[in-house]
Amino acid sequence: MKAAKEQIPATSPSGPAGPASPAGGQSNGGRPAMDAFGGSNEYASGPNLPGAEVVVMGRPAKTFAEAKAAAITEAKDGDDLYVWLHSAEPLSTYGEPYRHAGQAAWYEIVVDITPKGDRRHNDRCIWYLTPEEAAKTDVMLGLSPVYARMMKEPGSGMLTGTKTRCWLYTVAEDSREAGRWENQVHWVNGRQGKIGHTIASAPIVANVPNGFPKWNRSFKKHYDCDARDTPGKVVTCPK
Repeated sequence: MKAAKEQIPATSPSGPAGPASPAGGQSNGGRPAMDAFGGSNEYASGPNLPGAEVVVMGRPAKTFAEAKAAAITEAKDGDDLYVWLHSAEPLSTYGEPYRHAGQAAWYEIVVDITPKGDRRHNDRCIWYLTPEEAAKTDVMLGLSPVYARMMKEPGSGMLTGTKTRCWLYTVAEDSREAGRWENQVHWVNGRQGKIGHTIASAPIVANVPNGFPKWNRSFKKHYDCDARDTPGKVVTCPK
């Protein structure tokens, strides 16, 4: 797994984890989870932090209240899937700052998709927040459709990019199998020294008894989704 920063072409640093565990079963493949800087991580799991919540949604929302009203626990092939992260603290509390000249240029927040009950295997999304966004307590990320973003590094002007492909990589990469897979969406601490500590999590089942041709098509399309012409902007990739 690569470190958090990747140069063009942009991808998220998630990797194959095998399908999430079937209902009532175990994970059927994968590798040890990696922290955002490439080191082994068994996770410090636990209950949600006070005031923190992850909401998995079937449609986008504009407020935390709307997100809770749109919450789902199961999705089928091709469904839209979004995740809302809510905290009592500013999002920067849990995001690693990328600094230039002593100032944070952006913050990196971390979301993991894992089989239910198995934190050893994950696919990871690392997302970039502007300092203004990181000062807020809420953010919504698209998992299907995938979000893409490029950030321009101050000084060098080099572009650093990421995509929220962790859900599609978990359930719809070519080696995955049809079935009913129980997953967890974990918002984890991205700060050095606290990487992997649970902030909040929520369950989501991928119910794909006939496979996942629609999600698989979206997974393949995300490679052509390019945000380099609009640094800083959030690009919604085509499905």
